[in-house]
Amino acid sequence: MKKRIDRPVAVSLFVGIFALLLIADRFTKIMAVEHLSGKGSVPFIPYVLDFYLTYNQGAAFGIFQGAKPFFIILAFLVCIGIFTYLLLNKKHTLFEIIPLALIGAGALGNAIDRLRVGEVVDFIRTIFMDFPIFNVADSCITVGVIIFILYMFVGFFKTEHTPKINDSEEQEEETIESFELLGDLDEEYIDEDTNAADEPADENVEVSSTDA
Repeated sequence: MKKRIDRPVAVSLFVGIFALLLIADRFTKIMAVEHLSGKGSVPFIPYVLDFYLTYNQGAAFGIFQGAKPFFIILAFLVCIGIFTYLLLNKKHTLFEIIPLALIGAGALGNAIDRLRVGEVVDFIRTIFMDFPIFNVADSCITVGVIIFILYMFVGFFKTEHTPKINDSEEQEEETIESFELLGDLDEEYIDEDTNAADEPADENVEVSSTDA
């Protein structure tokens, strides 16, 4: 997490992950519409997951139904905000790039559905629990948010519990600077004492030469 990547590499990596996730979302939705229409549920993982085609006019997992314009605008604002953040900062970590790519791809993937057909294609259904039907984009948003929150939490936790180390390092640097300053002062005093010791000798030589 400490290793930071320069902006050009970070942006390239983000774009690559973003594009792959967006393609995966679009491909799975196209396949779902083509192969699941009118077929009911199709088993995938027994007792865990199956495929069942449905359409959602709300947000991820079917929440906030009927807010299509709001979510389209929000998705594009999120993508613009993410790109702006990446371009403004010189260095990034993988724990920033990956979740931001997940969130951006998920938001744009569902926004494309809303623009094309007016609703989002959902097709992944859990069998072992009562949970809203979702898609790849929903999964990307959820996983991305979780990773980003964990990253921010760990960063905050480290910041809150490492001030003493930072203070000791600052004190050590100040002590070193003080010693260096004292060393410079000692050298100046030594030079002055040396010059003062040499001056009387020069005067004695001049007096002796005058007497001669």
